[in-house]
This record gives sequence, C-alpha cells and structure tokens, in this order.
Amino acid sequence: MSRENQSRENPWVPRKVFLTKGVGIHAERLNSFEEALRDARISPMNLVKVSSIVPPHCELVDREEGLKLLSPGQITFCVMSRCESDEAGRLLAAAVALLLPENSDDYGYISEYHGYGKKYQEVEDWVCDQAAELYASAKGFKINWRRAWSQKDFKYTLEERSFSPKFVVSVAEGINETWVTTVAAAVFIL
Repeated sequence: MSRENQSRENPWVPRKVFLTKGVGIHAERLNSFEEALRDARISPMNLVKVSSIVPPHCELVDREEGLKLLSPGQITFCVMSRCESDEAGRLLAAAVALLLPENSDDYGYISEYHGYGKKYQEVEDWVCDQAAELYASAKGFKINWRRAWSQKDFKYTLEERSFSPKFVVSVAEGINETWVTTVAAAVFIL
C-alpha cells in the first residue's frame, strides 16, 4: 500500500493545511486572545495545539478554502504561535512557517516564532530559516546557509532537494494598559 493510500485511510492524518494570522486588542488578556482568534477567523473551532510535522501528501490550501471545510465547535488541530503584551510601544510578533518539500511523498516541517522587539522582515527570515533547520536536522542534512537559500527562486536547497517556505507573520505594537495579542497558525484539516 502506498504512503498516499495509507494517509487517506487513517482519519488522523491531515489532508489539508492552511495558514492564518490575527491581532486582538482588549482591556482583558483572555479577551485579547479571543479577538486575535476572531481576526484569524478560527475562534469558532475547538483548537488543539500539535507539534510540527506536515504529513506527506498534505495539500496547502488558502484560508478561505480551508475555513469552508471546518464547522463551529469542531476539534481542530493546529500549530499555533501566540505573543501578548500590555506594555505601550512594545513590538510583539507571532509567526509560523511551513517548509514543504517538492516531493509530496516526503513530509514537511512547521516552525513557530513568538517574541518581542523584532520587525516583520526579521521574524519572517527567522521563522523560515528555522523551518529549514528543523527539516535538515531531522533528515541528517548539513546546511550550507550561503548556498541553501535562493531569494530569486524563494527556495531552500538541501542536499539536492528543494523546499519552498510558506509563512504568516503577525506583528503589532503594545498599547499601555490594554492587552494586544498576535497569533499565527497552521490549521490542519482531517
């Protein structure tokens, strides 16, 4: 039996994944998180955080297509990053990046970032590089960072294999005595 058929027969292996992000602002910390989930459009689901593997043959779809396949109250697995602050002017960010191999028989990796003080481009670079690093270390590849990334092709090449990162980054600035929350998620569809 092929890997593709095995994953289709196992209801716990995701078939699709989409990326989403949001920012929430509220006087209360929990409500700020809820607002961020609403902005990301995943607040009606019962979210279960999982780790970082994109299974073979898991298709990356856009957010609108993915949301159509989910129902309110549904148990929904996701890799989520979250960052929050109530400090005025504090820069905060949450991000996730998927490193998807060109060969769909192989699995991919998701990395997460949450932290303070980095601007959008710094967060994007870090989260994409981290996804490549996680994948390379899992496969036993050595990375030559000077040659691994191609800005022109927007791909990493690791030991003759190419990988295209996809990512979402949510950046916001803190507001005094008001909670600000950023979320970024890779949401799986079984």
